[in-house]
Amino acid sequence: MKVPTIDRVSASSFYAHARSTVRGLKFLDKWGIVQRRSNGSWRVFPPLEEMRAEWAKRNPGWGEFNPKLKEWAQDTEAAL
Repeated sequence: MKVPTIDRVSASSFYAHARSTVRGLKFLDKWGIVQRRSNGSWRVFPPLEEMRAEWAKRNPGWGEFNPKLKEWAQDTEAAL
């Protein structure tokens, strides 16, 4: 059985969700989320620890993140 890669999401799923929740996706580049185009179109996210550090830097006063989650996971309940 092929194990899914959890640090990326297919463009069709990502954009379908984003279109319904976010106006414009240019901000992703500023967060280090890279678009790749091979076998479709993908967004590759930096490691969770890096994303959290950047979020905390840009959003001071934001609450703590769950310390039990150390890496990206498809199912956060299962990851705990």
